[in-house]
Amino acid sequence: MKLLTVKKLLFFASLFFALNTNAQQNEKRYWDYVIKVNGDSIRCNVSAPLIGSVKYQSVAMSKPEKIKLDSIKEYSLITEQKIYRKVYRDGSAKPVFMVVIEKGKIGLYELIHTNTTMGYGGAMTTTSTRDWYVGKNSDNVTGFKSSGIFLGKSRQSRKDLLAEMLKDKTEIYNKYMADDKFSFKQIRNLIHLYNTGEPLKEE
Repeated sequence: MKLLTVKKLLFFASLFFALNTNAQQNEKRYWDYVIKVNGDSIRCNVSAPLIGSVKYQSVAMSKPEKIKLDSIKEYSLITEQKIYRKVYRDGSAKPVFMVVIEKGKIGLYELIHTNTTMGYGGAMTTTSTRDWYVGKNSDNVTGFKSSGIFLGKSRQSRKDLLAEMLKDKTEIYNKYMADDKFSFKQIRNLIHLYNTGEPLKEE
């Protein structure tokens, strides 16, 4: 009798474990988030097709909705391991979404411009330019570093812009002035150090 009872208990325990595991596997998980302009944060899934609009869908939504600049100010995209934020570049009244490179008191953002041209014999050539923008305590950002030709501001004026932002943390400001470097790596390292108090870990 006792042996039969133990067998029953083992059977029901195994059945419960199997059903629970299956339910967890079938449960849809929401890895991303969007932050609305009113500050509400929503856990969701975000999809970014090669052609078409970026969309999000939460557990409460019957179908995906477009991520629009007038309603969303930030979203994550786990498939790209990136965060996008709405910012205003170089005094423009029209916002754009940019990739967040460093988040904090000083924000560092990135835009990638891709151009495809047709060369000799019909060969297609694709080139990309990386532009970095910076802003302090603001969603208004200024372009100050590019992998292409930077128009409109001298290198020294752009270096001075970052120096002014770092000035309230003397040690970091002094390091920037002493090193006298303006590479992508150096810029990110300094801004990360400014925001977190820790050096950027090598990837």
